[in-house]
Amino acid sequence: MKLTRPADLPKEYLKDIGERIRRQRVYRKLTQEKIASLLGVTPNFYSKVERGIHGLSYESLIQLSKILGVSVDYILTGKVVSDISSPILDIINTAPVDKRIYLEQILLSASQLYENDPPDKK
Repeated sequence: MKLTRPADLPKEYLKDIGERIRRQRVYRKLTQEKIASLLGVTPNFYSKVERGIHGLSYESLIQLSKILGVSVDYILTGKVVSDISSPILDIINTAPVDKRIYLEQILLSASQLYENDPPDKK
């Protein structure tokens, strides 16, 4: 399959990509309208990106990765790329795609608990 741009990906990939984008947007407490404005697209178009109906251009994908603070690799594949070896990253990256979502949700929930009630530093 020859792709000329990310927007040409099959619909099932676009849905997975859209879900990863949505989760990161919600985690960062950004609205669809805010991201659409930053990307220079309409809120309606951006909503369709998150729902897997439309894809983004390379330029928009790169810009979105910077806005969300994640790599383009993560947006496209769900894999976390790091120069640091970590058993947690290994678990996430080797998990089946449908299970990776659950692992991410667990870690996001845990990080929110920590943010709300950090342990005492002694």
